[in-house]
Amino acid sequence: MSSKIDRYLNLLVLDAQQVERAKAAWTIIDPHMPDLIERFYEHLLETSSKRLFESKDLYAIKSAQLVYWQALFAGKFEPAYQTHVNLIWERHRATGVHMTDYIATYAWFSERFFQYIDQAHPADPDKRQSLLKAINKVIYLDMMIATSASNAFWVDV
Repeated sequence: MSSKIDRYLNLLVLDAQQVERAKAAWTIIDPHMPDLIERFYEHLLETSSKRLFESKDLYAIKSAQLVYWQALFAGKFEPAYQTHVNLIWERHRATGVHMTDYIATYAWFSERFFQYIDQAHPADPDKRQSLLKAINKVIYLDMMIATSASNAFWVDV
């Protein structure tokens, strides 16, 4: 792993146990992802974000987003993962997607992920809490790497 990812993993206390919990949470969330992604893009198209999708292949974008979330929750935080996040950030930046859009996207999905975990474990608050913490850590890791890529761009401009 790259030293940057190692540093982020250490800061988040995102260890092997947390990764396994995130994977367990993903088994609950994954079946809902096609619908969630559909609802997310409906939401975006209802807002001022329409400009981001003019003349874009929404089917390909939605498919890529599903693959991205699946890869994220696979928990393989190796240098190739960081490279991929950086590439995705560069593509988004080039099309006018800002870091604020990223953060709003993570918030939108997190809220729904949490709802599915709550529904899956209504009588086990300890289980819910452990899964929610793991989800947060994985999402924050992804946000940290994307933010780092954004910062590197703006510093180098």
